[in-house]
Amino acid sequence: MSTRQGSPPASACPPTLEGLQRQAHRRLDEIIASCLDDRGATSFLDFETALLGLLRSLGCLLIQLFLRARHERLALTPWTQGRGYRVADPAAERTLKTSCGPVT
Repeated sequence: MSTRQGSPPASACPPTLEGLQRQAHRRLDEIIASCLDDRGATSFLDFETALLGLLRSLGCLLIQLFLRARHERLALTPWTQGRGYRVADPAAERTLKTSCGPVT
């Protein structure tokens, strides 16, 4: 008989909606601060290049937020009862390739 495993460590648990919202707000504040920083890019092209990377990182956070919100609203009962499906490990890590970059 197999032994039952406990909860995964806190670092392995998926982020919460509130945590993702805080991260997205912090990232947006960082982007705004970089736009106002005089010591930043020396040319418009440098600024635009740096901005694109920052916006992609914000996009990844927003995609994570969208997926977490959809997952929390998902009703699994109709799929698991009577259809033979089972729920896999909800804390299993997955990586999705997006236009903003990989999202885990």
